Amino acid sequence: MSKHRVPRVLIADVAEAVERLRAVLDGHYEVIETLNYDDALSRIKNEELDLVIVGDCFDESRMFELLGTVKMEMKMLHLPFICFRHLHSRWSPATDQGIRMTAEMMGACKFIEDAHKLSDEEIRHAVAECISVNQVGAAAQ
Repeated sequence: MSKHRVPRVLIADVAEAVERLRAVLDGHYEVIETLNYDDALSRIKNEELDLVIVGDCFDESRMFELLGTVKMEMKMLHLPFICFRHLHSRWSPATDQGIRMTAEMMGACKFIEDAHKLSDEEIRHAVAECISVNQVGAAAQ
């Protein structure tokens, strides 16, 4: 990432979550939004991005499909992901734990549950943390 470029964040989720995250991140990051898998994958492959935020309800629950596809391609392996749930979980606590663990094992830098409960500052902090970890790792290579 260029030192003078504003970090670019792709948000892939349902409209309600995209709207909230855009409101939180606008002015701090360049926000690109998508509601479907094919558009998300095309943008990830063809645009310079610093982070992908993908929700568990993205395009009929294709969060893991997007994460797995990207993390399997070497040229995109470095791209950090935040997986998150915007609304209350409809699953049991054991299932929620399994979803979180799977996201992390597949390469997500964070899994954020109940994002609707977080303040705007907490969300911006999580985004900044994942981007900075990626920048440190890229500089070391």
